[in-house]
Amino acid sequence: KLIKIQIKLIDESAFCATQIKKVSIPSSVTKICQAAFYNCKNLKSVEFDKNSNLSSIEKFEFSETPIESILIPTKVGFIEKMTFFSCHHLCAIEFLSKEISSKIRVLVNLIVFSIMSFPNADVI
Repeated sequence: KLIKIQIKLIDESAFCATQIKKVSIPSSVTKICQAAFYNCKNLKSVEFDKNSNLSSIEKFEFSETPIESILIPTKVGFIEKMTFFSCHHLCAIEFLSKEISSKIRVLVNLIVFSIMSFPNADVI
C-alpha cells in the first residue's frame, strides 16, 4: 500500500549521494533546498506532479547526476545558478511557465543543451 505524505520542503542534502534512480516530487512541495539530490550517481529521472506548487530550486540541486532531461513546473520562479552543474548527460530543459523571468538563472555551467524549450511562454 502506498502512503502519501504531504511534505512542503525537501531539506538541504536530503538525498545527497544516495542510490536513488527516480524521484517523483509531489504537488505539496514548494521548495527544494540546496544539494538535495547532489551527487546521486544513479538518478536518471526527476518528475514533478502536474499541479506542482514548487516555487524555487536552489544551488547544486541536481548537480553531478546523470539526468538527461527535465520539465520545470509552471510556478517555479527561481532557479539558482549551479543547479545542474556537472550534469553531463542533461540535454533538454523544458520550462512550463508562461512567464520566463530574469529570476530563472539556470545557467548552463559547462553544459551543452540540445533543447531548451518554453512551450507556454508569452515572452522570453
